[in-house]
Amino acid sequence: MKPASLAVLFALAAGPVSAGELFSGTHTYRPDYEQWNPVPAAGWWTATMVGEYEAVSGPIPAGRIECRGGGYWNKSIREANGVCVFGEASDTWMLRYRATEIDRASRTTAGYMPIGEWTVLAGTGRYNGMTGSGTYLAEGAVAEGGKYRTRWEGEVTIP
Repeated sequence: MKPASLAVLFALAAGPVSAGELFSGTHTYRPDYEQWNPVPAAGWWTATMVGEYEAVSGPIPAGRIECRGGGYWNKSIREANGVCVFGEASDTWMLRYRATEIDRASRTTAGYMPIGEWTVLAGTGRYNGMTGSGTYLAEGAVAEGGKYRTRWEGEVTIP
C-alpha cells in the first residue's frame, strides 16, 4: 500500500471529524441591573438577564436563556463579561461571554452596545460534550415592549 493510502486509512479509522454547525438567534429580556458607584465617574454593575432565545438558524432550538454578568467603567474604560445558560431541565449548555469592543457611536440612553465573543463551557443531556464559539452584539432596549435584545452567532458541535 502506498504511504498516501495508508494516511487516508488511518485518518478514517481515527473516527468522524465534525466541523461544527453554524447557528444564530436572538435573546430578548428585561435586565435586572444593580449599580455601585463608590467614586465619581467610575463604578461596577451586575445584571441578571432572563428571557427567551429565538433561533434564526442552526441546531439550537428556541427556549429559555438566563445570563448573569458584570462590568466596570470609568471615563476611558468599559468592560463586561459573564455567563449564559441556554435550555431547561436536563438539556442545558453554558457559555462564557466577554465584551471585546464597545460601540461608542451607538451611545443612547440605554448605554453602549457591547460587541463580544463567547465560548461554550459545558453542557448536560443532549448538549453533553458540546463545543463552540462565536460573537454577540448587545443591542439594548430595541425589542418590542422595551425589552433588550442580544444577537448571537457562531459555530457549535453537538456530539
